[in-house]
Amino acid sequence: MKLRTIGTVLFAAAVLMSFCSCEKKQSATGTSAAFADETMEETQGLRLMAKLILEGLIKTPPYDSYIKSSRVTSANSTAASIRNNIDTFLNNAGTAGYGMLEGVNNNDILTITVTDGVWTVNMTNTGAFRNGNGKTWATGGTGTAAQSKVGVTNPASLLAIELACLFPEVETASILAYVEGGKNLGRALAVAYTADTSAPLVQGTDCPTITKGADDTEGGWTRNAFAWDNSTAGVSSSGLIVGTYPFVALG
Repeated sequence: MKLRTIGTVLFAAAVLMSFCSCEKKQSATGTSAAFADETMEETQGLRLMAKLILEGLIKTPPYDSYIKSSRVTSANSTAASIRNNIDTFLNNAGTAGYGMLEGVNNNDILTITVTDGVWTVNMTNTGAFRNGNGKTWATGGTGTAAQSKVGVTNPASLLAIELACLFPEVETASILAYVEGGKNLGRALAVAYTADTSAPLVQGTDCPTITKGADDTEGGWTRNAFAWDNSTAGVSSSGLIVGTYPFVALG
């Protein structure tokens, strides 16, 4: 947003505050009824004008772009946090005997959705994970922040519970997370996140496509740039605000 636009917004806001202050002073000093009515009409008219200026500026392209960019930055931060916590979960699972198998060919794309605070983790390649220590991977699992991990034997549900506890403020979301066995413990190499829908994100439409690891080459985003909405990185063609880790630029 241009500095001039910011200045105009601040000026209009200051005018509104000044008008409110004037009304309070007039009430306190007890001006004549006729003068008070006349002043009140003028004040209300000017206040309405200032309000319209603010509303008009909020709808202008520069301000709209600023809001979108701020939301994308926040979504990118959340995507990075989710990636870090999936990494931690997979590392802990590996240490406990039910993590990912070694090698880049052992990989999967987790589809994670959140609806009314209920986290659901879906996967397609349970063969990339090791069963052990009383834990057996299933193709899906659910969890909430209020749910205990005690007695849960499905690691997909354990991951859902852990993410729900770590992000209790998230009520609605859709996440894609590419995980890979690597040389040691499992890790998340690409994450896309949006709080705008609980419907699964579509690769190549809502977010970049993912290439799976093969032949000793690790996977991740196919490209480090994506068309998005052809205007702002992190805004899909349908208007979803999508955070990515690593960040995928416009291109």
